Parts: sequence; structure tokens; C-alpha cells
Amino acid sequence: MRRRVIAAVITALVGALPACADVLWPESQDWYALTCSDGVYYDPDDSSQDWLDLRGGTDDNGNQYAAAFRASDDDHLMFRLRLDATKQGRVKGVWDMMIDTEGDGVLDWTLRVDKATDDQVELLAVTVGGPTFDDIELAETPTWSGALDTYHLLVDPTGDGSFFDRDADVFRQFAVPWSDFAAATGVSDPSGLWLAPSVSRNESGRFLDYPLDGSGDSIVSDSLTPTPEPKTLALMGLGLMALGARAMVGRRGRRRQPPEDRLGGLP
Repeated sequence: MRRRVIAAVITALVGALPACADVLWPESQDWYALTCSDGVYYDPDDSSQDWLDLRGGTDDNGNQYAAAFRASDDDHLMFRLRLDATKQGRVKGVWDMMIDTEGDGVLDWTLRVDKATDDQVELLAVTVGGPTFDDIELAETPTWSGALDTYHLLVDPTGDGSFFDRDADVFRQFAVPWSDFAAATGVSDPSGLWLAPSVSRNESGRFLDYPLDGSGDSIVSDSLTPTPEPKTLALMGLGLMALGARAMVGRRGRRRQPPEDRLGGLP
């Protein structure tokens, strides 16, 4: 209830503002990498369609790269996903950053690139946010939508050296104006967001690639990670040398951890 009141107030305050400024996409060093207890936020080769395969972890050359990133400025909230293909131009699919705004382990919103049906970037309310990914249901109508030419950018190749499955990779970047995000969610600061990326073939909400090597019956809260802090994570995801193999199994039964524990002792 409190967030709805805040959202209504913000809507009234921003209603008379001029159109939002163009998206100023950050340089690679200004994106903050998502992390998990194993280090960088990872995802293995688990899709037969490379353009729908979220990738992160240790690449073919032994370097670590994050699968997903967050950035923001005064005007926009922005996300970036690493994908295992360089031929992305005309492909169909849906790429999501799912968002828990309450910190309760239940999804509230998703910001997505919809190139399956609508060819736009969309902010949709999550009507059922868990407990598993198969339980998720989304609103039929976006709360906000924006043109791909304005709020989406394909970076091909990534330019940071990542090399998964014998070839270079790409970034999909997408953004929403802070004014519209705050009006919808009541949130105007990224520091309280919990995030999980995913990929789908279409806009039905049935995912093809689940984060952290998950599946449809994985618990949503186990895949959510707190928004990175710039002072500790500015260098993560830019090709850190792997210090040895990490065990990336047994995640389904793990209970959700508070932010300070979920960072896994990162510097």
C-alpha cells in the first residue's frame, strides 16, 4: 500500500515534466556486474539457440565474465545481458531483467526487450512472482513501453574479450526512464533492487534460459541478487582471470541470503 501511495505521488510530480532525455549508454567500465556467492553472476551453455543463451562465468580462455549488469544515471535505469552469439540482428526472442522491488524474494516487475511480438522495450507488472519460475505470471499490458531505436542497443561483439563456445559474444542493453519507472513502482533508487536475468522465445512468460543454471522448478529467490555497489563491483565482469574451477551445483535448495552474505566475500 505504501509503495502505491508513493507511486501516485511521483506520478503527479512527474506528469508535467518534459520528455525524457536520450539514453546515454555507459562505457564498459561504468556498468556494474551482478554477482552471486560463486563470484560473477554466471549462466552455462544451456540453450540450443545461441541468440537466446545467457552466458557468464569462466570463458574458453579461462577468464571470468558476468552474465548481467546494471547502470543508471539521472535519467535512466539500464541493464545489460551477455549472450552467446554474434548474429543477433533479426532474431526473435524476449530478454528480461526481472526485478524484486520489495526485497522479499518475490518478483514485482520485469523490464524486457520484446522482439518476439511487439518490437519494443517494455516494463510489465508481475502478477504472480513465485515461488518458482514456472509459477510466474505477467500482466498482459505493459505499464510502460519504448521504441527499440531509443531504449535498446545491441553491442556486437562485446568488446571486453569474452569468448564463450568458440566465438565472441554480444551485449543486449535496454533502458527505462527513471521518471516512468518511479511512477510505476514507487522506486527511484537502484540500490534496493534485487535482480535476475532470463530469456524467452516469446512473450508468454515461459522462460527458455533460467539464470544460474536453473530450471522451471527453481526457487525464484535463489536466483535474485542485490544491485551491485559501485565501490566494490566496478571491476567485476571485465575479464578477471579465473583462479580455479568453482563448483556451480546444488543451488536449488539454498535459502536466500541477505546482501552482505550473497556477495560471497568479494573484495
